Amino acid sequence: MNIKINNRLIALLVTGGIAFSLSSCLKDELEINTDTLYFNDVIEEVEEKSEVDEVLSNTRVQYVDPITGDYIKSTNLMDAALYLEDLVNLSQKLNEMGIPLVSKDDEYYYVVDEIASQWSPKDARDFIDDVYYGDDALKTLSLKRLEYYKTYLDKELRTNGINIASLLLENSIKSKVIDFYELDNSDVDIINIYGDKIIYNEEIIKFNTNEELNLLD
Repeated sequence: MNIKINNRLIALLVTGGIAFSLSSCLKDELEINTDTLYFNDVIEEVEEKSEVDEVLSNTRVQYVDPITGDYIKSTNLMDAALYLEDLVNLSQKLNEMGIPLVSKDDEYYYVVDEIASQWSPKDARDFIDDVYYGDDALKTLSLKRLEYYKTYLDKELRTNGINIASLLLENSIKSKVIDFYELDNSDVDIINIYGDKIIYNEEIIKFNTNEELNLLD
């Protein structure tokens, strides 16, 4: 399937594209896996929906320090989706390279806690380049740096990553409801999702066809 990518779809790709399991991410001993991507289903559901841009742009996402849980900043959901897509792609690359996580017994494990303020995803990509194109000493150093970065990235995906992905999924569904019922996109705040039920203005929305339930599935 050939798909023309625009800004809206880049953000929505992440909704269907993160292959790590939410249940797995809640367990500290399990590593997040982002190897398999499922984009097409979400794209086909929302590709033509006019309200998606507005809903994603108006929804705020709060970021926390993945180590301490302290508030850092907030952005809109569109920007957060692009950030998450970047992290997912980076995680895939580190998995392909076989970069392991650092043990908590490592004497320099504290570096993991400091990376949020010191190293950006761009820095990590520079380290990756050093692994492929640097001399032996630089390659060895960069591989070790990537172990610390991957350990931080694992924590970032489990905190801010999970939050962004959940908000993307929730607001994509709400956008579909807004479009289907021709609601104002400000109504997004009074649409709530409980399991397989969608509540709008304190009333359960009743769908009549399986097609309308596809995104919920």
